[in-house]
Amino acid sequence: MGAGYLHVTATAAKFSSIPIPNAKVTVSQGSKVLYQLITDENGNCEKVEISAPDKALTLEEGYTGEPYGVCDVKVEAPGYATMSFKNVKILDTETSLLSVNMTPDAASDTINYGHNVSENTTPESEASEGKGSTKVTETDGGTETFDLGKHQLTVGPERDKQEYAKTSPKPPRLLPNVIIPTYITVHLGSPSSNATNVTVPFSDYIKNVCANEIYATWPEDAIRANVLCQISLALNRVYTEWYPSRGYNFDITNNTAYDQYFVYGSNTYENINNIVDEIFNNYVQREGHKEPYYTEYCDGVIAQCPGLKQWGTLTLAEQGYSPIEILKYYYPDDIQIVESNNFQDIEESYPGYTLKEGMNSSDIKLMQEYLNRIRVSFPAIPQIKDPNGYYGPDTAAAVKAFQQIEGFGLNATGQVDKATWYKISYIYTGGVKKLAELASEGEVIGVGRTAPTVTVQQWDRGTNVGRLQYMLNFIAEFYPEIPYSVPDYNFDSDTLASVKAFQKAFNLTQDGVVGPGTWQKIYDVYWDIMDNIDLPPVEDSPIAYPGSPLSVGSSGEAVQQLQKCLNNISANYPSIGKISEDGLFGNGTKAAVIAFQSIFGITQDGIVGPTTWNKIIQECSSSGSGSNPSYPGYALRYGSSGESVLKIQSCLNNISNSYPSIPKLTEDGKFGAGTERAIIEFQRLFGLTQDGVVGQATWSKIISLCQTSSSQPAYPGYLIALGSSGDYVKQIQQCLNNISSRYPSISTLTADGVYGNGTRNSVVEFQRIFGLTQDGIIGKSTWDKIMQECSYSRKAANNKTVSTKSSYSENSYKGATNTKEPSNSLSSNILKFFIVNNVLKNKKPRDF
Repeated sequence: MGAGYLHVTATAAKFSSIPIPNAKVTVSQGSKVLYQLITDENGNCEKVEISAPDKALTLEEGYTGEPYGVCDVKVEAPGYATMSFKNVKILDTETSLLSVNMTPDAASDTINYGHNVSENTTPESEASEGKGSTKVTETDGGTETFDLGKHQLTVGPERDKQEYAKTSPKPPRLLPNVIIPTYITVHLGSPSSNATNVTVPFSDYIKNVCANEIYATWPEDAIRANVLCQISLALNRVYTEWYPSRGYNFDITNNTAYDQYFVYGSNTYENINNIVDEIFNNYVQREGHKEPYYTEYCDGVIAQCPGLKQWGTLTLAEQGYSPIEILKYYYPDDIQIVESNNFQDIEESYPGYTLKEGMNSSDIKLMQEYLNRIRVSFPAIPQIKDPNGYYGPDTAAAVKAFQQIEGFGLNATGQVDKATWYKISYIYTGGVKKLAELASEGEVIGVGRTAPTVTVQQWDRGTNVGRLQYMLNFIAEFYPEIPYSVPDYNFDSDTLASVKAFQKAFNLTQDGVVGPGTWQKIYDVYWDIMDNIDLPPVEDSPIAYPGSPLSVGSSGEAVQQLQKCLNNISANYPSIGKISEDGLFGNGTKAAVIAFQSIFGITQDGIVGPTTWNKIIQECSSSGSGSNPSYPGYALRYGSSGESVLKIQSCLNNISNSYPSIPKLTEDGKFGAGTERAIIEFQRLFGLTQDGVVGQATWSKIISLCQTSSSQPAYPGYLIALGSSGDYVKQIQQCLNNISSRYPSISTLTADGVYGNGTRNSVVEFQRIFGLTQDGIIGKSTWDKIMQECSYSRKAANNKTVSTKSSYSENSYKGATNTKEPSNSLSSNILKFFIVNNVLKNKKPRDF
């Protein structure tokens, strides 16, 4: 028996993001009350533990029972209808999330999910069977009851009992472009049934479907593959207008004879939510096709179909398949994962009520951000200094100024009603994105080496003014006679004073107009400083974190240093991409930061805090040191030869110590069949195109791993135990064999990738020696310790100079890792940007 967790949140359905404090939450099983909780000021309850069957049962394809626990949840709050949820599912080790959108008493006769819902609230009779639709009952006492039924994998889909609804290869209507809808309307029954429609956020829809189609306990790669299928199937329905073209007023059903399993009001799971939030705008597409691929799937046990088998994804993930490999196992080889940022028009996301002072919501925050961008083209709109979602006086002033613009035809109330929301949407999407390049931020605003030829002067606005202000403020660090100007893209009096001071300092006509001559001089001075700056002595330690996080909107030397480092690192990791080194943190810099965070396993938020900063500086130093060989400029393939091939062979042999499925090679500089097989296996492990050719992406990945291959490989993300198999098991077996040279009580194993009793006994003995729980199961703690000891044992065997086991106490020995000695000098490219403010303030201007 195991245990999972339940976290309940209560919000007002009408406003969707408004928390309900002091709501009473009762969690029970049958007649037994387990917990009575009260929501806090944010509408949250404390997370509680609830018993559930052991996680292992959710991984057994043939298990016929229900491998999850269930509980009932009732939520009560003054002024709202009581909400009751039956059969909330709890999975061992996972956190179940139940978001309760409470309906005000006055509207308790209508189901509400925080957006549009049809007036018909009578689901068809199939709901009572626990399939196809949530059973919703409303009692005379004003209680809404949701029976969430059984999990899809335990009851089987409707499609195994009916002729599966095939999708026409040429539907009669198509949207002009693939979009990621903000909302999707779901019919809670078969298409022709008299059932309820609910309109829910698209990402919430996918979270719900995934929670009810598969188990959250499955390996992450299996979950990701299933999520991509669920997204693609839904987007195909939207793109082809499958149901609207047939006269229906919804986008998709929740009947599994036709579509996928959505359970209205259902709980979801924390790990699934995190994955969906990351990839909800990714989908499957065939090369040369525009539409999202119709990713037909079924469970593969109760029902069979031509497409993906859900239980099969579990098996493949346990064998080390990546999400794209799992998908290609079932679908054509030419499929690919694509990402779309073509989200549905903001007009579709109007919250349905007037926004006014005192309110706080994500809708307000979005509107504030749009207004701040619109003001670049409409300077009469005052700036909202803190667009945090709170509707304060500055927001009201900005809205009123927007409404007063001639030609908009709005009432100047300072409140955002439907007409104002739509006008903000229209101006932002149709006008500002074309006219105000600030919307692209760092991708548009760049210094570069070529001076602009356009003339700017007082009262001008826009990106060239922003560029001017940034460069003059940088130069002012060396020329105190040049005053600072606020970097607001507005050529006002302080910018005029800065320009005239610059012109005076460099013997130009002091007219305050920045024409080609003044532009060129500004560029000459700026780059002369950048290329020739004298730097203070540099310590051997990494460059210090600037003291506060860097994010979109930040500017200055720390940002410029960050950009330079990211460009250095991108030589080894091309997915990061090149960015402008202009000291302005825009969308381009944010994208590069997110790419870096993804590569190095850091939270992908695009914000440079201490962890991201220190890792960037560390990688920047090694990237600039010349230790990583440059890509030769052409692809290496079967038949190639020379030093570059020799380097790849040597690196692959080094990497194979941590990834034993990569075969060992003869380091002869000849690219033969063995090297090709090793390359293909490497590409499979790291999600690259498996063509056996070393292009730039494969080269960069091999070289980067070659430098760090002696550090411990990352934990695979799931438990390895008796019955497991695959590359990870083989890696454990080889490591235990290495460790046994120092600890003979650990038996030598056959490294066959099968976790049998012999492997389990060796793991138990290893756990005993190093003070770990002796359960024979490899979780993260055991994995990390085995990898740490394995690294030390390999170095001991290679160097022949490390003392044997008798030199160490089993209780005191802590192992060793291959840490890199600090570099004695940073690359000159980095040093140019290591400017200490107190040094600059006292530095005399250089002669130019």
